[in-house]
Amino acid sequence: MDILCPICAEPVDNDELHSYAKEIESTYQAVAADYRKRGCKAIGMKHSTNSPSAVAARACVVYDILGDDMDGAMAEFTD
Repeated sequence: MDILCPICAEPVDNDELHSYAKEIESTYQAVAADYRKRGCKAIGMKHSTNSPSAVAARACVVYDILGDDMDGAMAEFTD
């Protein structure tokens, strides 16, 4: 399932966070927390310039409300 970058709203498969955590020998929780703050750059990607800022703002609100509940965030983004 996809999560949305809070900066550029680019959809990213949540599995990317798991893979990146293994790659840098960190934990999913640490990578996810960094992702919620820095978005794509937290996992070594570049921000997209094509996504609407309103969607990124919605992603920020979802992360603010749900905190570290990434499963809940994915569900919100699917709806």
